[in-house]
Amino acid sequence: MHSSAAVAIVKQKTSKLYSRHCRITSEHEKIGYKGPKRQKWNMISQILTPRGSHGTLGRTIAKDLGMRRNDRNDTTNTEWQEFLLPAQKHSLGNCEETVVQPIDWKFILAFTEPPNTPKKVRQYLAQIVQNMNAHFSIHMAGPDIGKIQVERDSRSANKKDTVLLRPWRCQQLFPRRVTCRWIENGKPCTLFKPVIDIWLASSSRREILPTVKLQHPVYLWLKAQVSMPDAVALIDYGRLNLRKPLYESYLASVLNPEDWISKRFWQSLYKILPEVRPPRNRRIRLKGEGAVFMPSRDDIIEQIGAFSASEAAQLHF
Repeated sequence: MHSSAAVAIVKQKTSKLYSRHCRITSEHEKIGYKGPKRQKWNMISQILTPRGSHGTLGRTIAKDLGMRRNDRNDTTNTEWQEFLLPAQKHSLGNCEETVVQPIDWKFILAFTEPPNTPKKVRQYLAQIVQNMNAHFSIHMAGPDIGKIQVERDSRSANKKDTVLLRPWRCQQLFPRRVTCRWIENGKPCTLFKPVIDIWLASSSRREILPTVKLQHPVYLWLKAQVSMPDAVALIDYGRLNLRKPLYESYLASVLNPEDWISKRFWQSLYKILPEVRPPRNRRIRLKGEGAVFMPSRDDIIEQIGAFSASEAAQLHF
């Protein structure tokens, strides 16, 4: 009776969530799904009791469904691992026993000389970082910025298995610590620190930088303008040109025109074509409007070639 009363209370208070749970459970039973029971337990716990509270209602219904609360602590049951993705398997605590070869930490933490002086300690820590660079690298840009890329040998194939992990997860999977004791200025010193933290704090760690270089949009715009035939060219070569049409043409060619104020555009153009820059404290005008002198097509092409070979041709953030 208690079980049926509990189910009735759940249906009244959380009818939508409970009906969805029952529908999923019945579908799983039809197809013979033997997935992790922890997901069912978490769903019932979220439905029945608020976060941080404990009660008997959830345990009663879980018992009726044939579940136990300690199922999630059952390390002998590995059937649920069959439904995990490769990246999820590589982030488990037992991944070095199932899918990848373990990292040789004895080699990484081995020292040639006992680190008992400040100089030897620094050399020992630098050696650890260099050894860890063979397996660890950190992303410095892009959607995975801040994540650590871990490379290990696969157990199933002759290749490297790569997985992206957050620093806190790496600290859990690789809890090794470094212990060094030495005497400095007559005082005993001790270093007891996780090896992951030492690697992250080092300037010699292996970093993954973006490989795609973005060319400067002003350079691309000027290159497109020079390639147009004289009949439809916007630039009047070797003469004064109105600033407004040139600036509006550039805004129409970029994705975020609001990021390009007039001063930013002209300063970028002056770097490509230095002779376009007007004299200091002087504003050139044509028919009462702001104007700028544009050199000949050959001169612009020559200066574009010199600019493209420099680092300034890449867009810096």
